[in-house]
Amino acid sequence: MERRNIGRIEDCNTMSHQPLLELNAGQFIILNSIMSDESSEIMFVQDTAGEMFAVKVFGILRIEDFLREARALERLKGHNNIIRFHEKEARGGKYFLIMEMGGIDLAEYVQKRGTLCEEEAQEIFIQMLRALEHCHQYQICHHDLKLENFLIDPITRVVKMIDFGFSMDMSSRNQLVLPGKKKISGRYSWCTPTYASRQVLFEEDHSFEKTDIFSLGVCLYHMLTGRFPWFPEDDQLESLKNLLAEKKSPQFPPEVVFDTNCILLNNNDHQLYLSMESKDLLSRLLDHDEESRITIQQALNHPWFSLISDEFEIRIS
Repeated sequence: MERRNIGRIEDCNTMSHQPLLELNAGQFIILNSIMSDESSEIMFVQDTAGEMFAVKVFGILRIEDFLREARALERLKGHNNIIRFHEKEARGGKYFLIMEMGGIDLAEYVQKRGTLCEEEAQEIFIQMLRALEHCHQYQICHHDLKLENFLIDPITRVVKMIDFGFSMDMSSRNQLVLPGKKKISGRYSWCTPTYASRQVLFEEDHSFEKTDIFSLGVCLYHMLTGRFPWFPEDDQLESLKNLLAEKKSPQFPPEVVFDTNCILLNNNDHQLYLSMESKDLLSRLLDHDEESRITIQQALNHPWFSLISDEFEIRIS
């Protein structure tokens, strides 16, 4: 029987001497790799047929994250705005998730532009909402939504949600259904602080659905203004918590001037107008009160999306 190098990377005489990753799922040329953290890595690979994939490699210390992400991706299969999952494998103390290649992350995309015009933000944000709608329909709370956890294909303009390593299965018996409420809540504390709601930062009981919605609000705010709605000057977590504890409305940059029709934002050498509809949607997404915070369906039906062209709707459906 032929011996295979399972889960091992080595130089080989085949495939132009390029480093290979050999798994039960097949043999892949490694094009590039980056470390996600001390215990996980992302490899960008190509199979023998020329198809490109992203392979997420977990070390033994991240086995729970591997299992959590694999379960979420298997449950969420089939949605155009969620990264497509192909295979999972565990060998030799390493754990592999093979996924489609999805594009560049939105944080990098927005950073290169400073801000996005409303039309482009609409096209991106409605896809983010649809991905989250699918997650919640299948009882998955992402709980770490941020621009870095969305990819955009610069050619097709399709957006994909990624990184479910800290997601929450809302169908689990370990979660709490609040008395008299039909919502799943708990005190799951994982978050990226600048995208987190007040309830999460203070480790209070919180609605998982409304937590994800708040984080999407921070994403939209950042896309439109190039900065976070609450960001302390000293960049300290306690200072951020103090800002959120005051329950103030989102802080627009000081150069923003309000009038009756729009916000005028002077941004470097250009001026960006934000509509009253975008202000209203942002204020409802970033509402500190979970009960009055907008739902996904309300957000999808918000007047701000009325300007999206039929051509784009067809292209992403």
